[in-house]
Amino acid sequence: LGTGSADLEAIERVVLGFSWMVRAIANVDVCIPVDPMRLAEELPGFCSFWATVRLTTIRSRRSVCMASSTRQGLGEVLSSGKYEGILLDQFGVLHDGRTAYVEAIECVRLAQEAGAKVAIVSNTSRRSAGCAAKLVKYGYDESWFDAAVTSGELAFEVLSSRRHEFGLPDSPSKIIHTNWIERGTISVDDPLLGVQPVGEDIDSANFILCHGTEGISLPDGSVKPASLDYLIAFLKKCSAGKLPLVCA
Repeated sequence: LGTGSADLEAIERVVLGFSWMVRAIANVDVCIPVDPMRLAEELPGFCSFWATVRLTTIRSRRSVCMASSTRQGLGEVLSSGKYEGILLDQFGVLHDGRTAYVEAIECVRLAQEAGAKVAIVSNTSRRSAGCAAKLVKYGYDESWFDAAVTSGELAFEVLSSRRHEFGLPDSPSKIIHTNWIERGTISVDDPLLGVQPVGEDIDSANFILCHGTEGISLPDGSVKPASLDYLIAFLKKCSAGKLPLVCA
Protein backbone atom coordinates (compact mmCIF):
# COMPACT_ATOMS: atom_id res chain seq x y z
CA LEU A 1 0.00 0.00 0.00
CA GLY A 2 1.09 3.53 -0.68
CA THR A 3 0.04 6.75 0.97
CA GLY A 4 -2.48 7.95 -1.61
CA SER A 5 -6.05 8.77 -0.67
CA ALA A 6 -7.34 5.52 -2.19
CA ASP A 7 -4.96 3.48 -0.03
CA LEU A 8 -5.91 5.35 3.13
CA GLU A 9 -9.59 4.90 2.36
CA ALA A 10 -9.02 1.18 1.87
CA ILE A 11 -7.30 0.93 5.26
CA GLU A 12 -10.11 2.87 6.90
CA ARG A 13 -12.67 0.45 5.43
CA VAL A 14 -10.69 -2.48 6.85
CA VAL A 15 -10.63 -0.86 10.30
CA LEU A 16 -14.35 -0.16 10.16
CA GLY A 17 -15.12 -3.70 9.00
CA PHE A 18 -13.04 -5.30 11.72
CA SER A 19 -14.62 -3.10 14.38
CA TRP A 20 -18.04 -4.30 13.23
CA MET A 21 -16.93 -7.91 13.76
CA VAL A 22 -15.64 -7.15 17.25
CA ARG A 23 -18.86 -5.35 18.14
CA ALA A 24 -20.90 -8.36 16.97
CA ILE A 25 -18.81 -10.73 19.07
CA ALA A 26 -18.28 -8.65 22.22
CA ASN A 27 -21.48 -6.58 22.28
CA VAL A 28 -19.67 -3.26 22.51
CA ASP A 29 -19.99 0.31 21.32
CA VAL A 30 -17.20 1.29 18.96
CA CYS A 31 -15.62 4.66 18.41
CA ILE A 32 -12.88 4.77 15.76
CA PRO A 33 -10.51 7.72 15.56
CA VAL A 34 -8.81 7.29 12.15
CA ASP A 35 -6.30 10.02 11.35
CA PRO A 36 -5.38 9.88 7.62
CA MET A 37 -2.42 12.23 8.10
CA ARG A 38 -0.91 10.02 10.77
CA LEU A 39 -1.51 6.97 8.62
CA ALA A 40 0.30 8.68 5.77
CA GLU A 41 3.24 9.52 8.02
CA GLU A 42 3.57 5.99 9.38
CA LEU A 43 2.95 3.92 6.23
CA PRO A 44 6.46 4.48 4.83
CA GLY A 45 7.79 2.74 7.95
CA PHE A 46 5.29 -0.04 7.21
CA CYS A 47 2.80 0.69 9.87
CA SER A 48 4.38 1.09 13.28
CA PHE A 49 0.89 2.27 14.06
CA TRP A 50 -2.12 2.05 11.73
CA ALA A 51 -5.17 2.41 13.90
CA THR A 52 -6.29 2.45 17.48
CA VAL A 53 -9.83 1.37 18.19
CA ARG A 54 -11.35 2.30 21.51
CA LEU A 55 -13.99 -0.18 22.60
CA THR A 56 -16.21 0.62 25.55
CA THR A 57 -18.35 -2.21 26.84
CA ILE A 58 -22.00 -1.50 27.53
CA ARG A 59 -22.03 -3.23 30.89
CA SER A 60 -18.78 -2.40 32.62
CA ARG A 61 -17.70 0.71 30.68
CA ARG A 62 -14.20 -0.72 30.63
CA SER A 63 -11.87 0.15 27.80
CA VAL A 64 -10.12 -2.30 25.53
CA CYS A 65 -7.46 -1.37 23.01
CA MET A 66 -6.93 -2.93 19.60
CA ALA A 67 -3.71 -1.73 18.04
CA SER A 68 -1.16 -2.81 15.48
CA SER A 69 2.13 -1.46 16.73
CA THR A 70 5.79 -2.11 17.28
CA ARG A 71 7.09 -3.04 20.72
CA GLN A 72 7.72 0.62 21.56
CA GLY A 73 4.22 1.59 20.48
CA LEU A 74 2.63 -1.19 22.52
CA GLY A 75 4.72 -0.19 25.49
CA GLU A 76 3.23 3.28 25.29
CA VAL A 77 -0.28 1.82 25.09
CA LEU A 78 0.23 -0.42 28.12
CA SER A 79 1.96 2.21 30.25
CA SER A 80 -0.90 4.65 29.68
CA GLY A 81 -3.04 2.70 32.13
CA LYS A 82 -6.13 3.24 29.96
CA TYR A 83 -6.57 -0.28 28.68
CA GLU A 84 -7.12 -3.68 30.25
CA GLY A 85 -6.96 -5.94 27.23
CA ILE A 86 -5.67 -6.37 23.70
CA LEU A 87 -7.41 -8.16 20.82
CA LEU A 88 -5.11 -9.70 18.22
CA ASP A 89 -5.74 -11.36 14.88
CA GLN A 90 -3.41 -14.20 13.84
CA PHE A 91 -2.54 -14.23 10.14
CA GLY A 92 -0.78 -11.03 9.12
CA VAL A 93 -0.48 -9.90 12.73
CA LEU A 94 1.26 -12.67 14.67
CA HIS A 95 2.64 -14.61 11.69
CA ASP A 96 2.49 -14.85 7.89
CA GLY A 97 1.45 -18.50 7.78
CA ARG A 98 5.02 -19.79 7.80
CA THR A 99 7.04 -17.67 10.20
CA ALA A 100 6.28 -15.34 13.08
CA TYR A 101 6.85 -11.62 13.07
CA VAL A 102 9.70 -11.30 15.57
CA GLU A 103 8.47 -7.92 16.81
CA ALA A 104 5.01 -9.39 17.41
CA ILE A 105 6.44 -12.09 19.68
CA GLU A 106 8.12 -9.40 21.75
CA CYS A 107 4.89 -7.37 21.83
CA VAL A 108 2.79 -10.25 23.15
CA ARG A 109 5.44 -11.12 25.74
CA LEU A 110 5.54 -7.49 26.87
CA ALA A 111 1.75 -7.40 27.16
CA GLN A 112 1.73 -10.55 29.28
CA GLU A 113 4.44 -9.19 31.57
CA ALA A 114 2.45 -5.96 31.97
CA GLY A 115 -0.57 -7.94 33.16
CA ALA A 116 -2.77 -7.13 30.16
CA LYS A 117 -5.36 -9.64 29.03
CA VAL A 118 -4.53 -10.83 25.52
CA ALA A 119 -7.19 -12.47 23.36
CA ILE A 120 -7.07 -13.85 19.84
CA VAL A 121 -9.95 -12.86 17.55
CA SER A 122 -9.71 -14.84 14.33
CA ASN A 123 -11.82 -15.76 11.32
CA THR A 124 -10.28 -19.23 11.17
CA SER A 125 -12.90 -21.90 10.52
CA ARG A 126 -11.43 -24.06 13.29
CA ARG A 127 -12.67 -24.06 16.85
CA SER A 128 -11.07 -21.97 19.59
CA ALA A 129 -9.64 -24.86 21.62
CA GLY A 130 -5.96 -25.27 20.86
CA CYS A 131 -5.77 -21.95 19.03
CA ALA A 132 -3.01 -20.58 21.27
CA ALA A 133 -1.21 -23.94 21.36
CA LYS A 134 -0.78 -23.83 17.58
CA LEU A 135 1.14 -20.58 17.94
CA VAL A 136 3.90 -22.29 19.93
CA LYS A 137 5.57 -23.49 16.72
CA TYR A 138 5.97 -19.83 15.73
CA GLY A 139 7.76 -18.99 18.98
CA TYR A 140 4.89 -17.80 21.16
CA ASP A 141 4.20 -19.10 24.65
CA GLU A 142 0.69 -20.53 25.02
CA SER A 143 0.39 -18.97 28.48
CA TRP A 144 0.64 -15.48 26.99
CA PHE A 145 -2.91 -15.73 25.62
CA ASP A 146 -5.92 -15.54 27.91
CA ALA A 147 -8.67 -16.38 25.43
CA ALA A 148 -9.49 -17.03 21.79
CA VAL A 149 -12.62 -16.36 19.77
CA THR A 150 -12.82 -17.89 16.29
CA SER A 151 -15.51 -17.87 13.66
CA GLY A 152 -15.31 -21.68 13.68
CA GLU A 153 -16.25 -21.70 17.35
CA LEU A 154 -19.17 -19.34 16.78
CA ALA A 155 -20.40 -21.51 13.90
CA PHE A 156 -20.25 -24.56 16.18
CA GLU A 157 -22.26 -22.68 18.81
CA VAL A 158 -24.91 -21.69 16.29
CA LEU A 159 -25.29 -25.20 14.90
CA SER A 160 -25.24 -26.96 18.27
CA SER A 161 -27.63 -24.74 20.20
CA ARG A 162 -28.94 -21.72 18.30
CA ARG A 163 -30.25 -23.01 14.96
CA HIS A 164 -33.68 -21.45 15.30
CA GLU A 165 -32.22 -17.95 15.64
CA PHE A 166 -30.89 -18.28 12.11
CA GLY A 167 -33.74 -20.19 10.53
CA LEU A 168 -31.77 -23.42 10.21
CA PRO A 169 -33.53 -26.81 10.30
CA ASP A 170 -33.57 -29.00 13.38
CA SER A 171 -30.94 -31.64 14.02
CA PRO A 172 -30.16 -33.96 12.36
CA SER A 173 -29.56 -32.07 9.13
CA LYS A 174 -28.09 -33.14 5.81
CA ILE A 175 -25.44 -30.74 4.59
CA ILE A 176 -23.20 -29.84 1.69
CA HIS A 177 -19.85 -29.51 3.45
CA THR A 178 -16.87 -27.76 1.84
CA ASN A 179 -13.67 -28.71 3.62
CA TRP A 180 -9.90 -28.45 3.77
CA ILE A 181 -7.55 -31.22 2.68
CA GLU A 182 -3.93 -30.05 2.65
CA ARG A 183 -4.55 -27.68 5.54
CA GLY A 184 -6.13 -30.47 7.59
CA THR A 185 -9.70 -31.65 7.24
CA ILE A 186 -12.31 -30.52 9.75
CA SER A 187 -14.59 -33.20 11.15
CA VAL A 188 -18.32 -32.63 11.63
CA ASP A 189 -18.83 -35.92 13.47
CA ASP A 190 -19.57 -34.27 16.83
CA PRO A 191 -23.13 -35.32 17.73
CA LEU A 192 -23.83 -31.82 19.07
CA LEU A 193 -23.62 -30.51 15.52
CA GLY A 194 -26.25 -32.96 14.31
CA VAL A 195 -25.17 -32.87 10.67
CA GLN A 196 -24.42 -35.45 7.98
CA PRO A 197 -22.51 -34.60 4.79
CA VAL A 198 -24.25 -35.75 1.61
CA GLY A 199 -21.49 -35.03 -0.89
CA GLU A 200 -22.88 -33.12 -3.86
CA ASP A 201 -26.49 -34.20 -3.46
CA ILE A 202 -28.06 -30.74 -3.56
CA ASP A 203 -31.63 -32.04 -3.60
CA SER A 204 -31.32 -33.81 -0.24
CA ALA A 205 -29.27 -31.15 1.55
CA ASN A 206 -30.83 -28.81 4.14
CA PHE A 207 -28.04 -26.24 4.06
CA ILE A 208 -24.38 -25.64 3.19
CA LEU A 209 -21.58 -25.54 5.76
CA CYS A 210 -18.31 -23.99 4.55
CA HIS A 211 -15.17 -24.85 6.50
CA GLY A 212 -12.63 -24.81 3.67
CA THR A 213 -12.08 -24.41 -0.05
CA GLU A 214 -10.17 -27.53 -1.05
CA GLY A 215 -12.86 -30.18 -1.33
CA ILE A 216 -16.34 -31.52 -0.57
CA SER A 217 -16.97 -33.94 2.30
CA LEU A 218 -18.56 -37.27 1.34
CA PRO A 219 -20.93 -39.45 3.42
CA ASP A 220 -18.14 -41.96 4.16
CA GLY A 221 -16.03 -39.33 5.90
CA SER A 222 -13.58 -38.77 3.07
CA VAL A 223 -13.14 -35.48 1.21
CA LYS A 224 -13.33 -35.23 -2.57
CA PRO A 225 -10.72 -32.75 -3.88
CA ALA A 226 -12.19 -29.80 -5.75
CA SER A 227 -10.62 -26.73 -7.32
CA LEU A 228 -11.77 -23.28 -6.34
CA ASP A 229 -13.37 -22.79 -9.77
CA TYR A 230 -15.27 -26.05 -9.36
CA LEU A 231 -16.51 -25.03 -5.91
CA ILE A 232 -17.65 -21.63 -7.17
CA ALA A 233 -19.65 -23.23 -9.97
CA PHE A 234 -21.08 -25.83 -7.59
CA LEU A 235 -22.10 -23.25 -5.00
CA LYS A 236 -23.87 -21.28 -7.69
CA LYS A 237 -26.01 -24.37 -8.31
CA CYS A 238 -26.68 -24.56 -4.57
CA SER A 239 -27.67 -20.91 -4.56
CA ALA A 240 -30.13 -21.51 -7.36
CA GLY A 241 -31.74 -24.09 -5.08
CA LYS A 242 -32.05 -21.46 -2.30
CA LEU A 243 -29.95 -23.46 0.17
CA PRO A 244 -28.95 -21.50 3.29
CA LEU A 245 -25.21 -21.20 3.80
CA VAL A 246 -23.25 -21.14 7.06
CA CYS A 247 -19.67 -19.92 6.63
CA ALA A 248 -17.42 -20.97 9.49
